Amino acid sequence: MDKSVAKNVVFILVATPVEEIGRDHDFDWGVIEPSSYRSIIQLAGRVRRHREGAIDYPNIALLQFNWRAIKGGNQADEKYFCQPGYEDKQRLATHDLCELINTQAITHAINSIPRIQKPKQLNYQQSLADLEHYVTQLQLANYEGIGPEKLQGYLAGSWYLTALPQALNPFRQSEKTTNLFLMYSPDENQCRFVEKDEQGYPIDRESLLQINRALVSQSHKKNEWLHRDYGHLLEKYADMFDCSMEAISLKYGELNFVYRDQEYQYSDQLGLVGQ
Repeated sequence: MDKSVAKNVVFILVATPVEEIGRDHDFDWGVIEPSSYRSIIQLAGRVRRHREGAIDYPNIALLQFNWRAIKGGNQADEKYFCQPGYEDKQRLATHDLCELINTQAITHAINSIPRIQKPKQLNYQQSLADLEHYVTQLQLANYEGIGPEKLQGYLAGSWYLTALPQALNPFRQSEKTTNLFLMYSPDENQCRFVEKDEQGYPIDRESLLQINRALVSQSHKKNEWLHRDYGHLLEKYADMFDCSMEAISLKYGELNFVYRDQEYQYSDQLGLVGQ
């Protein structure tokens, strides 16, 4: 900010779907990658969130396809509006957002009416909002199931007295994660990714997990707003706690992530990124 001579500096935030929940942000504009109609509504609520008055120009753009569809080649028999989304329960006939929403209505305003007012006839294979009504109906308005995994079984039976409903329908289905530590090696005077064995001893995992180091150019370093120097932090905390940099790195240098069989790049500034 101090280096800029511009009168207006544009801040662009790139966020995951975590932006949809519990974020009291107020943006000038937004570009939304579609995953569900609900997420579109939630993200639209972050644009001009605390401002009054009308606007005279469009300030929200919706991508025609989401990244999952683009990356997967937009195959007709695949599911792309999921994680987050509702297509894991029912496949859509198309993944073109122009065909899944009322483009004329959404040009004037994005609101929650299509998700609140349920149509008499659900066209759940051609409409993103109808798909969500249909899946919600299947999940919450199906009163025939009597087992612990069904809502009606929970309401009408005595399954609520047990832990079975929560075990069969967990609130979040977590994936197995890998715990690594960016350990400082005094012999090599550098840091490497290791994993702790059962006794807590480090095992080198950098080559096995295909982790490469990203090279950052000097021009990029000049433009960094918040420069992070992992080695400097290790020195600081080693002095503070009167211990070695190796011991500090094995305590605070932890990285937890879901491992995919792919190559990774790491930098102190951007973290660990799958390629």
